Amino acid sequence: MLNNNELKLFKKSLTGNTSYQLYDKAREHYDGYSVYGRDLFCPWDVTCYISSLLTSDDPGQVKPEAFWNNTSNNNIITQYMPNLSSDDAQKLQDLVDGRSIKVAIDEGMNYGNFHLDDPAQFWNILVYTGYLTLAKRGTDDVHEFRIPNAEVRKCFEKNIQSYYQERGGKYSKDYSARIVELLLSGKADDLPAELTRALSTFVSVRDAAGKAPKENYYHGLLNGILLSAGNLIGNHTSNADSGDGYADIVFTSASQKTGVVIELKYSPERSDLKAKASEALKQIEERDYAAALNSNVVKKVYAWGIAFWHRQCAVAFKELNP
Repeated sequence: MLNNNELKLFKKSLTGNTSYQLYDKAREHYDGYSVYGRDLFCPWDVTCYISSLLTSDDPGQVKPEAFWNNTSNNNIITQYMPNLSSDDAQKLQDLVDGRSIKVAIDEGMNYGNFHLDDPAQFWNILVYTGYLTLAKRGTDDVHEFRIPNAEVRKCFEKNIQSYYQERGGKYSKDYSARIVELLLSGKADDLPAELTRALSTFVSVRDAAGKAPKENYYHGLLNGILLSAGNLIGNHTSNADSGDGYADIVFTSASQKTGVVIELKYSPERSDLKAKASEALKQIEERDYAAALNSNVVKKVYAWGIAFWHRQCAVAFKELNP
């Protein structure tokens, strides 16, 4: 916690001719906490950041790093993800989107009775360990909390992205098998409902700088679900070099007699879902993404255009000539 004199010294160490720009960077990444009206920074982060500045020939180009993330195990978010309800998923979504959430504080909670399958305890542990900071005082024990700074936000994003890419959500092999079955049998009427079920607990980590396509996160989720199906699929490839471009997802049945090509789109509006799905399907045909499946073994090729808007989706389907 910094008193007024310490805060002035801290600012001075980061000022020089930069008009507090370096201080502002440090505050964005390492501040966010307040105790009785005083700023509270992470001392390890601040020390490491200043050390990086002092050893650099161009301090203005030094970017604040997540030094704190490398000092402990920060997978508590990943550990809780299998227990997400749709309401919990929405809370996580609100947090990574920069909004605050309401949490009922349990002052009697301790590690001895901590259970990751209890949502109330999960949110409390995030508060007590500094993953969340007070945004607004409420009534009784219910208050509003938010992610404190850019460093902690990166921790959230890293955990959430890693979870969906590696595990495909909370779903069992039986559930993944159902989606694979629909994709391999061309059941376009049933697939949206199953995908919507998956999306009900999906948390999208959006690129704040707008550099990465929004469909990347849905891509990771779907890849995870497909890989969870194990030996029910074969020759799975993501971003496959095929035809005149790169197909988002290509895989075959275990027997390799049926091939599937999937192109994903993100729709900016709910009303555009069907149009975006059709656009994705058209892209598969125009760029010949099914070329990767040309072989004497593959007898059927199914093309799927899938569009997403938040936790809803639409599909467009067509059987192609192998």
